[in-house]
Parts: sequence; C-alpha cells; structure tokens
Amino acid sequence: MGIGILQPRDGSHTPVTGTKLFDEVSSLGTDEEAVGLKRHPKHHDIILQPQPSDDPDDPLNWSRLRKELFFASIILCTSAMGVVGPLFIPAFSSMAVELDASIAGIAQLNGILVMMLGITSFVGIAFGRIFGKRPFLLLTLLLEIAGLAWGANAWSYWSLYGARVVQGLGIGGFACMGNALVADVFFLHEQGTRIALWQLAWVVSVNVTPLISARIITAAGWRNAFYAVLGFACFCAIFFFLAAPESTFIRREISGGMPSATEHASNSKEEVAGTTPTVISEVGAPGRRNPLSVWNGLMADESVWMAIARPFAVALTPPIFWCMITYGLLFSCTIIVGATYSQIFAAPPYSLDTNTVGNISGLGPLLGSLIALLSSGPIADFTARALSRRNDGYFEPEMYLVLMVPCSVFSLVGLVGWGVSVDRVDPSIVPAAMIALTTLGLSFGFAGTILYSSAVFPARQGDSFGIMMLFKSAITFGFLYFSTDWLVERGPKSFFCTWGGVCCGVSLLALPFYVYGKRIREWTSQSALLGWTTR
Repeated sequence: MGIGILQPRDGSHTPVTGTKLFDEVSSLGTDEEAVGLKRHPKHHDIILQPQPSDDPDDPLNWSRLRKELFFASIILCTSAMGVVGPLFIPAFSSMAVELDASIAGIAQLNGILVMMLGITSFVGIAFGRIFGKRPFLLLTLLLEIAGLAWGANAWSYWSLYGARVVQGLGIGGFACMGNALVADVFFLHEQGTRIALWQLAWVVSVNVTPLISARIITAAGWRNAFYAVLGFACFCAIFFFLAAPESTFIRREISGGMPSATEHASNSKEEVAGTTPTVISEVGAPGRRNPLSVWNGLMADESVWMAIARPFAVALTPPIFWCMITYGLLFSCTIIVGATYSQIFAAPPYSLDTNTVGNISGLGPLLGSLIALLSSGPIADFTARALSRRNDGYFEPEMYLVLMVPCSVFSLVGLVGWGVSVDRVDPSIVPAAMIALTTLGLSFGFAGTILYSSAVFPARQGDSFGIMMLFKSAITFGFLYFSTDWLVERGPKSFFCTWGGVCCGVSLLALPFYVYGKRIREWTSQSALLGWTTR
C-alpha cells in the first residue's frame, strides 16, 4: 500500500480502534438502509448526523437564528478569555519596577494563570458532562469578571498574584468546551468551519491583545487595561446568559443500518470500520425548563470522581502519553519565550518602548498562527484523503502526524534564528520574523497532536484533551520559575537553541508512532490493563 503505516500482523483493518473507512458508498449505504433517516432540507444527499430527535428542545432542532446567536456567544466569550493572559506582556519591565518585583516574578503572574486555566479545563470536562455546560460556564465567567476587577485594584504584587489565580480559574471554561458546544448544536457537516472559527477567535484575541494593551498601558497604565477587559467580559457574560441555553442533550444509540457519522464539505465521510453502524435518534434528556434557567438537572449518571480520575488512566496509553508530553512542551515553549519579549526588547541594547514591544509580541505570533490555522486543517484533510486512497480506502489516525513535519522544521529554524539574531543584536525585524516562524511551527504541532489524540481513541477524546490541558499547564508553571534567570545566565543563543532542539526532538518522535502506531493501538485496545481506557 506504500503509506508507511504497518498493519496488524494478521493484515486486518477492522479490529483496531480509530481505523475508519473513507469510502463514500460504504458510508452512505444502500437506499433501503437510508429509508426513514432525516436529511438536510435543501441538500438531500446529506444525511443529518447525529440524527435529531422529534423534541423541539433538542439543540439540533433550534432555529437558525437561535443557533447563530448561541455560536456568537461562544466566539465572544472565547475572545474575552483569550485577552486575559497576554494583557500586560509589553509592560513586564515597567510593572516589575512599580510592584518591586523581579522579571521572573512578573512572568509568574502568567504562569499561575496558565496553571489555573489547566485545572479548570481538566475538571470542566467532567463537570460539564455531569452537571451541564451552562452552569459551569456561567461560573467561570463570574470568576473572570471578579478576577479582572480585583486585578484592576490590586495594591501589591501578591494581591495581583491572587487576582491572576481567580482569572485563571475563570478563563479555562471556553478553552476546554468550545468544540463540545459546537458539537451539541450543529450537525457534523457544519462543525468543521465552526470549530475553526472558535480556534481563530482564541488565536486572534491572544495575539492582538499586546498590540492594543500596549497603547492603553502607555496612555493610561496597566490598571486601566484590566478595566477595559473587564467591560468587555461583562458584556460577553450578559450576552451568553441571554443567548446560550443549556446545550447538553442525552441521546441513546440504536443499532441500525446506517453509520453514526457522515461528514460533508470540509470534513470527510467516515465510518468506524468493522462495527455495526448506529443511528443516534432516541432521546433520554432531562425535562427542559426556561431557556434562561441556570440549572437543568443532572446530565449523566456518573461518579464525579471517576470522571476526574479516568483521564489519568487514559494518559497511560502510549499515543496519548506522547501527545501529552509533546503538546505540553510545545505550549510551554510558546508561553516561556513569550515571557521574554519585554526582557529582551525593552532592555539594552534594543531599549524599545512599550508600544514597539507590543508590536513585536503581537504581529509575529498573529501572522504565524493565522497561517498555520488556515493551512493545517486543509493539509491534514488532503493528506488523510490521499493516504486513505492508497490504504484500501481506510483512514488511520497516524495520517494526521504529517503535521509534525512542518512543526519540527519551522520551530527549529525559528527558535535557532531567534536566538542567533538576538545574540548578534540584529535589527528587531529579524527576530520578529523568527518569532513568526516559531509560532507557525508550534501551531502546526498543536493541530497535529490535538487531531491525533482525538482520532486515536474516539470514545476518550474528552479525557485525552483534559489530561493534555492539565499537563501543559503544570509544566509551563514549573518552567516559568527559572526560565527568565536561565535566559540571563546562558544568553539568548543558548536559551532559544535549546528550546529549538527540544521542540524539534519531541516532534520527530511522531515518526515511530506513524510507522508503528496502528500496532500500538491494537495492543493497547487488547491489553487487560489499558483496554478499558480506549472504549
């Protein structure tokens, strides 16, 4: 077949979790099998997946206006949470003087925020599944508002540190639930673009913030930057409360003659190979109350402790363990090198002002992440289709690992070039270009690890994402304790070249997973110890 992925020793596709069929005829089945299934009202070749119930309260049956307002609330709230982290990156040096703290101490204000974000994201997946997404997300919005108000009035370094703890707990909600919210309300053939826009909202808000906050800080001080975000967050919270009812709706799978997933447009048609197709049509949901009600009852009969503990077991599987380590290190690199902008460019020999530091820390990452975001999906989709055709029509999750190639190349070139250019005191446009290349490479790595972890064990994708979020936050928090001192002691060339080697090295570990990944999945699924984590 010539794609490099080793098949199980018996040569069979079907027994391995994650292997799917990309054949349209097999996906759609015969006309007899499709009788009675609901289709798109205008495009009758599109069979709706999941199949909506007859209940008008089913989010899949919401009116188009109601769905679009719901989606708009997701985009707004995601943006409001994205701006909190990088809010005062351009002012690290001036804040250190005002608060009588070191640069490392100011960097830790971002470190603790990331740590709290990871905790919220981790527990949020479990709590949202059991208690509903709406109450959890409203709570996180209130925490963000409280933390921003506290931060704007912080009277000391440790007071601001406490405010960042509360802010971090607040911003994790939409970071972990955006894709689940989209899946609750939109059909499978509508989800690809929506999830991409959700990711775009996060990326743009994170990278545009330094450009805007630098000007606010220069004109009115960093406290007023907090007040500006506080006003935006309050507006988003009110909008979400009015426009976003509880979207969780419990469905029971019923055996039938059709596959459980059919994707069109930007997504491919897929069927889990070797399984009896199912149709999700019957409903067992709690009774609906007023759309503005905060609490709508329990959504799942599951132990909270089991839901929280299960991701740790899932992390023991080799594919998820690699994804966790790789995603964590790549994310840590993004945060840690971002914390050095002011340390490098506001100090001699560059001695740039806050506005210019904001431009460098915003424009380069924004350009690199936008290019990666707009290209990684089409590249992954095209590669999966092309390789599947050469693999007897079967898709393997390892096909997504091709994204780790540009990750390893661009991150290595960007980080090494960044360190060398700063060491030689090249004009600021040179390290700014290297920053863009670095962000481009790391963003490809984010896409590759998230896509692979979601596809390798589909039944556990929520648990996989939760443990990845927790781990990346924990190691980022740890690295930020010594990264600024490391930069001073070893110099920018050694600092950035080391990170370039780390990022390139973990990315290249995708190669053995590409070759042996299917056999590893087969072994994991059949293991007496780990098999239950894949189902």
